Amino acid sequence: GTEVDGRILTAISEFGTYGLFDDGGGAGGGAAIANLEFSNRAFAPIQGGGGSAHQGPGSPRPRIPGLVTTTDLSFDLGTSSTVRVEIYDRGGRLRRVLEPGRSMNGGRNVIRWDGRDDRNELVASGLYIFVISAGGEQAEKTVAVVNR
Repeated sequence: GTEVDGRILTAISEFGTYGLFDDGGGAGGGAAIANLEFSNRAFAPIQGGGGSAHQGPGSPRPRIPGLVTTTDLSFDLGTSSTVRVEIYDRGGRLRRVLEPGRSMNGGRNVIRWDGRDDRNELVASGLYIFVISAGGEQAEKTVAVVNR
């Protein structure tokens, strides 16, 4: 798409459901947190450790080759910092503290999320916002979870 007067314009060639992701690329103070990227912008977490031949109600989803079940958030730190990573749902409710405050080195860092909340339960399908705090700065990035 193209940005014009604060609006994003793009051509849509077919009907469907579309999403707009804000990468938080606006101007900021220092460069403590940069280049936030997800290995998968949408993923489908799984229940339990894999499937069985019988799939009754409440059974774990079978492992499907090629199904993406986790996502990795990678980011650059300008200097070594204590990092906190929180995950919020679209309603603004804190769903998980993925990193409560761990010292990480400057350079590229990676944190994996398996789609679970603080109670170790799978979150519902929807958009989730990662909030990363380090060196007095904060950055956000959105990921989609797709469950059955």
